[in-house]
Amino acid sequence: MNSFTSFKDQFGLPVWQDISENRFIRIDSEVASDDGLTTREQVWEQICNVRSIQQKYGPSNLLSRTWILSMPLTPSAENTFSVAQFNTLAEGLSAGPDVPTPFPPCLNHDTPANNNINSNKNQVEIFGGFTSIPYPEISLDFELRKWRLLEVLLTSDQADDATFKPCDLLAVEEMDRFHGFFAPMLRLFGYQGAFCPKRQSPGVSMGWYSDGCALFWNRQVFELVSQRHHGYSVGNQVALHVVLRYRSSNRLLVVVVTHLKAKCNATNEMIRMKQLQELLVRIDETIRDVQSKDHDSNQTPVILLGDFNTDPPATVPSQDASSLNQLITASNGCFQSLYPLESSTHYTTWKTRGSDTVKRVIDYIFYRGPVKPIAVLQVPEETELEPTKLPGLRYPSDHVLIAGRFHFC
Repeated sequence: MNSFTSFKDQFGLPVWQDISENRFIRIDSEVASDDGLTTREQVWEQICNVRSIQQKYGPSNLLSRTWILSMPLTPSAENTFSVAQFNTLAEGLSAGPDVPTPFPPCLNHDTPANNNINSNKNQVEIFGGFTSIPYPEISLDFELRKWRLLEVLLTSDQADDATFKPCDLLAVEEMDRFHGFFAPMLRLFGYQGAFCPKRQSPGVSMGWYSDGCALFWNRQVFELVSQRHHGYSVGNQVALHVVLRYRSSNRLLVVVVTHLKAKCNATNEMIRMKQLQELLVRIDETIRDVQSKDHDSNQTPVILLGDFNTDPPATVPSQDASSLNQLITASNGCFQSLYPLESSTHYTTWKTRGSDTVKRVIDYIFYRGPVKPIAVLQVPEETELEPTKLPGLRYPSDHVLIAGRFHFC
């Protein structure tokens, strides 16, 4: 945080701010725990308490999920690991009209409004536009919703209804409370994390923290070798590169998390295409850096996860017009998708904003190199969803978490 300045928000809490050329970033400072919780049992009790509060307004149990094996035999456990991809829906993009913001809202990042309430909702839709969902003031209250988001992450590799188990790797986008909530909470469960905030997050202009990409890894399964992050030459989006060592076999793994330009139109698809071109170059740079330090890493696998904000190539009239087509045809090593790209029943976001309902596949898990998928977490059946789809009392984001299990070849 060499370029960051420490100060306090309107609630007296410590924050970090970086105001420099092409950067306006505000992130919350590290805390030991939330609400004095110091054990896993206390965290899980709090999650159950929040679920009970929401249960008063309707069913609040999480959507049920099923793992499907993609290989007939599961390799030995010491060669396997699980990964999850999840866009959490940032607090700053879903807050209600009367929720106090940490900072005065501003129009151009440097012109504060006259008060400290999220009062510029005439410029952005209330509750992020999710006004048709039942009880948005309950479903999207971040003081409640953050615990349900944590519940999703902690049950991402759940095998049955009696126990909870998180995936070994948790990739997250639209995270704007990394240091102040998710990192200390997941640390209690044995996870370490890395975070890369956007340079000009939309939430900042509304008085919130910067959102960005994060990766958490199980410290018993992986150890950190190195990490780096970068922005793109177009757009304010970012990517996070983390090199990990698999403890039981000493194998290296490169994990990349990104969130590309939003909105479905030709102009933004060209921006996403440019961003992915740059990302492929950066991934190769990370691989070369790994190989320069470890002569046994010529076949280092890569797991690429993120919200790419674009549809599968098979659903685009001209595949050449799909930014993702670059990944699956790259001459320097093509990526394969964990989930079938041609499926018409698959989805990763199914949301209702106002009267418009949109069902799309925009979140992906790609892999390259000597790893193979052995299982895939199926998305919830339509009958499981609430009438207004996502988010809601039964799921705290407008994206569903997707996940897979892999083994080293």
